[in-house]
Amino acid sequence: MIGDTIVALATPSGPGARAVLRLSGPQAFAAAARCFANSLPHERAQVEGDLQILGRRIPAMALTMIAPRSFTGEDVVELHVPGSPVLVRLLQDELLRDGEAHGIRAALPGEFTARACENGRLDLAQAEGLLMLLHAQDQQQALGAVQWLQGGLTEAVQTAR
Repeated sequence: MIGDTIVALATPSGPGARAVLRLSGPQAFAAAARCFANSLPHERAQVEGDLQILGRRIPAMALTMIAPRSFTGEDVVELHVPGSPVLVRLLQDELLRDGEAHGIRAALPGEFTARACENGRLDLAQAEGLLMLLHAQDQQQALGAVQWLQGGLTEAVQTAR
């Protein structure tokens, strides 16, 4: 639902060098501040800092993006953390703790893209191009999806109009 704040893992699940948790909505900065030890400027920035999880400090990075100049058109904070599945789960739990009271909830599949469409950041053809890119199985499909995402169909329709 537009108006609340959503959080989701933005990288594939499982172990890896890094994991990214993305928050989008009016409480994105407040939610991130619950576990990111350093202050987050309300401007487009990259902040090196630490997560505070279970009384321990863990090196992390935050990217901040301000509405309407983010993918979703809302305030967005991305937390870039070590890619431990256990750490990611603990971080998600902390971000969602008392979530209803704070207006924060887990994102539904495709909800970041839906918000980008709702807020005029993507049109439906571009959203379809993004879906095609996510499911591309070879270079040719990926290149076609990128062309679609960049508005190839939109430009053709506008020319025809």
